[in-house]
Amino acid sequence: KWITEALIPLQKIQPSYFKDSFELKSILDTLAFQPNALPFTADAHSMYTNIKTEPALASIGNYIRNNTNMGNTKKEALIEAMNLVFRNNLFKFGDTYWRQKSGTAMGTPPAPPYATIFYAIHENEMLKKWSERLPFYKRFIDDVFGIWLTHDDPSHDEILWKEFCDDMDKWHGLRWKCEWPSRSVDFMDLTITIYVTWVPKDDPTQGRNTEIALAAPKEHRGNF
Repeated sequence: KWITEALIPLQKIQPSYFKDSFELKSILDTLAFQPNALPFTADAHSMYTNIKTEPALASIGNYIRNNTNMGNTKKEALIEAMNLVFRNNLFKFGDTYWRQKSGTAMGTPPAPPYATIFYAIHENEMLKKWSERLPFYKRFIDDVFGIWLTHDDPSHDEILWKEFCDDMDKWHGLRWKCEWPSRSVDFMDLTITIYVTWVPKDDPTQGRNTEIALAAPKEHRGNF
C-alpha cells in the first residue's frame, strides 16, 4: 500500500495522465483543432506481462532519484520496496508454487502507477519529437487516445504515421496496436467523433475559421 501511495502522485504528474473517461470527456469538450485533425487510439499488447522487471525497476528507480516532486518520500526506501515486491511475486499453479521472474502481476496494487510511469519515461521524450503532429495525446495505463494532424500528402502521411507507431514500440519490448486515424473512434466507454465547422471566408466578424469539435454522444452505453 505504501508503494502505491508513493507512486500515485508521480503517475498523476505525467502529461499523458487522466483519471477516467469522465475527466477525458470534460477536457475534450473544451477543445478545437485544425481541419486536418483526426482522432486515433492505440492499445498495448499484454502490457503488464510484457513489462520486463529489470529494465522497469532500473528506469523507474532513476526517475525517482532525479524527481524533485516527491516531498518527504524516502526515495531509496521506495526503490528498495519496489524491488522487493516486483522481484518476488509468488503464485500457485495446481499444487506447485512459482516466482514470476519477469512481468508485472495483475492485481498487484502498485501495478497501475508502476506501468503508467514506466512507459511515460519513454513517452515524454517521444512526444517531444512528434509535437507537430500530436496536438493532443492521453493514456490510461495501456490505452492511448490522441489527435493526429494529417499531412497534405497522403503517401507522406502514411510514412509519418508508421514512423510514429514504430517509435511507440521502442521501449523494452512493449508493443502497441495503433488504429489508423479516423473521424470517429471508440475509446474506453466513449465514442469520440470529430466534426468540422466551416465559417464563410467573407464573414466580416469571423474571417476564415475552421475548427473541429469533439463529442461523446450521450446515448453511447448510457454513460453520457
